[in-house]
Amino acid sequence: MPFESKNAKGQPSIDEEPEIFARYAVASWTILGDEIRFPVLTIGEEGGLRVVRRQRPYRKGAKLDSTGPKEIAWDVDTIWSNVIEEPDLKQGNVLYPARLHAMLATVDLDQTGTLVLPTRGPIRCKLETYHRQESFEERDTARVRFTFVEDNEDKVDANSFQAPSVRATIRRGVDETNFSLESTGSFSDLMRQMEDAADQLQDAIAAPGELVQDVDQKAARFIRIVDNVVNQFNVSEQFGRDRLNDPESHAAYRQAMILKDRAATAVDEKTSSLPRIVNFITTHTVSIFDIAVELGQDPSQLMDLNNRIEDFLAIEVGVPVRVFETLGPNAQ
Repeated sequence: MPFESKNAKGQPSIDEEPEIFARYAVASWTILGDEIRFPVLTIGEEGGLRVVRRQRPYRKGAKLDSTGPKEIAWDVDTIWSNVIEEPDLKQGNVLYPARLHAMLATVDLDQTGTLVLPTRGPIRCKLETYHRQESFEERDTARVRFTFVEDNEDKVDANSFQAPSVRATIRRGVDETNFSLESTGSFSDLMRQMEDAADQLQDAIAAPGELVQDVDQKAARFIRIVDNVVNQFNVSEQFGRDRLNDPESHAAYRQAMILKDRAATAVDEKTSSLPRIVNFITTHTVSIFDIAVELGQDPSQLMDLNNRIEDFLAIEVGVPVRVFETLGPNAQ
């Protein structure tokens, strides 16, 4: 009988605590409701951060940017033999070869399952690869290394494929672009103008009373400023103005192009919450206010949609007027 010692409080000492290994759960792999238990020899775990190294001219070391943690992967070395006597491993079929073949068949299912590792507990992951070895010396026995990869199980739906919101990302995108430009030694008043233009565009999209035409103008101004910034630092063979020709400046150039693409969708984002736009065909000379009353719509919004019409007080017969979709007889 082991010697029982107690500490000052009369509690069992650390030496008397049961062995941690004895409390481990048996390893198992459950997929689509089917559990497969198996013996483990060794477990290897690999993780870390997704670190991007940015080396700068004439500076020691590199600037490190992190985009978050890497997925965790586990290399699990196993042995499959019917001579293993472990009560917790017993299931309906024998380890070799029936249960081993069932384990290997789960790879083709391409499904996320629950891996239980003795030292880790349950983990949601996928069985990525396996390497099986059998030898003459170990008959009716197989050694298999499995590689499991953590699955965060993000839901993929229509929202996952939508472009980022201009309102939510335009200013942050400008800050990132300016930071990348400054990292290459590029400085200009146009970069400050780009920040101001981004703020104005962001406010215009958010303001409920802002006209679509004003949003379009602010987006066009912002795009012009971005072009001016790019052109200022994209002059070949001119010292100080050739920064974007350097391969190390590709991040700044790419970010500037993304800014232009997002700003170009500003009008669509402004009107995305509004009904679909259709043409209203006039049957007699009317004003934009007559059409607004007939359809129950805001005349200022209709004028915004029809800025090409010269006289809103006298719209001639047959002129198509852009309106929001209704059940009116003249809407098309």
